[in-house]
Amino acid sequence: MNQAFHRIFFLSGLMGMVALPLVAGCGDDTSGSGGGTGGTGGATSSSNAGGSGGAGGSETQGTLISAAEGGTVNAPGGAKLVIPPNALAQDTYITVAESSPSGLPESGSIQSLVLDFGPDGLDFLLPATLEIPTPSGALGAGEQHVISTFAAGDSAWTDLATSAGASTLSAPVEHFSLFTVRVVTGAGATCEVLAGCGGDLTGMWTLPANGEACLAYDGELIPNCSGASIALEIDYTAFTLDFQMGGTYGLTAAGELTVTTTVPKSCIANQPCSAVGDGCTDQGASCLCAEPPEVQDDIEQGTWSVASNTLTLTPSGGEPETWTYCVTGTTLDLYQVDVDPDSGATATSRISLVKQ
Repeated sequence: MNQAFHRIFFLSGLMGMVALPLVAGCGDDTSGSGGGTGGTGGATSSSNAGGSGGAGGSETQGTLISAAEGGTVNAPGGAKLVIPPNALAQDTYITVAESSPSGLPESGSIQSLVLDFGPDGLDFLLPATLEIPTPSGALGAGEQHVISTFAAGDSAWTDLATSAGASTLSAPVEHFSLFTVRVVTGAGATCEVLAGCGGDLTGMWTLPANGEACLAYDGELIPNCSGASIALEIDYTAFTLDFQMGGTYGLTAAGELTVTTTVPKSCIANQPCSAVGDGCTDQGASCLCAEPPEVQDDIEQGTWSVASNTLTLTPSGGEPETWTYCVTGTTLDLYQVDVDPDSGATATSRISLVKQ
């Protein structure tokens, strides 16, 4: 599992992007937090702070937040924004209004009212946390909820790195724009993490045709470059994990990882996109960089053990690693959070398997 996930998802995909040769820093806004996107992959992106855009807005309410102490801004519908101490440059009156998603892109995917925080253009010195009640209703196969943001001038929603609790979704917020909850198909833009529940792992588990393998990334993608984004798509042709009763396991994984990065030209002092790297094409205000697909072909063996809802895998000749897991009927959900020791960025990996 270590080779199958960490090398592909975190080390090769994400950390390799941080080394892009930038020749100048970006503007004033702060990079947003990101998450995985697309089919079975991941992304992180940010956009300039924006104003309102929803229709049918409610009355605006607000709270004076102390810069030194932080505080919480509550929206009428149950959402709240938790602002930590020292996240604001000065004491600030934070407002929030709720509105209908009418007139916004992809309104059919929106599952909640749209939140519009003010003052427009506010950047946090430290990320705040937005919490929104999880929409009611069952999700379809391969669907999940994600907190998304929409800024003035955007043509599509940007999905944030979303965590799911028992009844609440949460995501980091680094600047103000519009926010809502959407339902996305496939792995979507985030790894919506389910609570660990343990269970019997013995047997063979495989990734079905509509199965989920995803990654959510949270952290500055490229130093001093707001607006940079990354999209990762992993296409597995085979994935089998066999837990044997004697405490050994076998893993077979084959597929391709595709990494695409978008870098604003302001981050390279408006130099040609070739200054970023090979395979980068000019998209007007940004450079789109596509790496050749990376082939994964792993066969791994080792030992396994469980304690409560934690699975420990020790590959032969490798270091042990832990995964949180939950067996529900014939479905196995595995997830893990990796932290880069240098940047503090986190990558959450999740995969959903079915028992054979």
